Amino acid sequence: MSRTVKFHCNVCLQETKHEVLFEYKDDRGGVVQGIPYANHTLWEFIRCRGCESIGIVSTWFPPTGPPQTSSYPPQVSRRFPDWLNDQTWHIAGSKKELRALFIEVYKTLHADSLRLALMGSRTIVDVALTDKLGDVGGFDRKLAEAVKNGWLSQAHRDILHKAVEAGNAAAHRAYRPEPSQMNNVLDIVEHLIQLLYSLVDSAETIAKDTPGRAKESR
Repeated sequence: MSRTVKFHCNVCLQETKHEVLFEYKDDRGGVVQGIPYANHTLWEFIRCRGCESIGIVSTWFPPTGPPQTSSYPPQVSRRFPDWLNDQTWHIAGSKKELRALFIEVYKTLHADSLRLALMGSRTIVDVALTDKLGDVGGFDRKLAEAVKNGWLSQAHRDILHKAVEAGNAAAHRAYRPEPSQMNNVLDIVEHLIQLLYSLVDSAETIAKDTPGRAKESR
C-alpha cells in the first residue's frame, strides 16, 4: 500500500490527503571547519486523493533546525476568478489588458510577493477607471466620478480608496500587507472590474432581449 501524507492542495484549496507516487532521498554531506555534517532532502511526487491533481514536494532536513518544505507548483490560497476566463477577456482591447494584469498579480501572489501583488492591484483599478472615464484627473477624482455614474456606492468608494492607499504604501513606504489584507484588496478590485466589464454587459444584453410591455387597448 502506498504511503499518504497531508499537504495543501491548490485545486481543493485546503489540506488534503495525498498519495505518494514516488519518492527520492538525496543524502549529501561535507566538512565545515573540520566538523562533518549531513544534508538530507526528500523529494516526493504526490497526488491529491480528492481532485487527483499532481504536485512535487521537497523537504530539506538541515544539520540543525527544523525541516524546510517547498512545493511545485507553489502553494496558493486563492483561485483565479472563473469569469476572467470567459472568451470576451481574450480579445484584444482593454479587457485583455486587464486580464493580463490580473494574471501577473496572481503570479506574484502565489510567489508570496504581496507588495508587488498590492501594487499591481492598484494598477488594475487605475487602468480600468481611466479606460471608462478617460483622463479626468487624479485617482480621487476618478473614484468620485465612479460614484457619480453609479458604478460605486460611497461605501465602496471609501473601501476602494483605502485599498489604493495600501498600494501606495507598498510602493513608497515598503508596507507589506498580511495575506488576509491582500485577499480583502483583491475582493474589492475584482468586484469593481466584474461590475464594470461583465455585469454591465450582462445587464445590457438582458435589457435588449427583454420584450417591452404590451400597450393597453383603449
